Amino acid sequence: MKKIGFIDYFLDEWHANQYPGWIKDVSGGVMEVAFAYAVKDAEHGMTNREWCAKHGVAWCDTIEEVIAQSD
Repeated sequence: MKKIGFIDYFLDEWHANQYPGWIKDVSGGVMEVAFAYAVKDAEHGMTNREWCAKHGVAWCDTIEEVIAQSD
């Protein structure tokens, strides 16, 4: 399985909420969003850590950590 990392300004937004499921479905389960980092929490919504827990994605403390762990 290929592990994908998300890096964004904040994670609780429309595209980030849709992509994990779409990527897994379209790839037939060969790829998944597995790691994430964001600069700040969404002002009106989930925190980045809440988003990760909801989507089964590991929170990373730095961009470099996402890059190192992702395929």
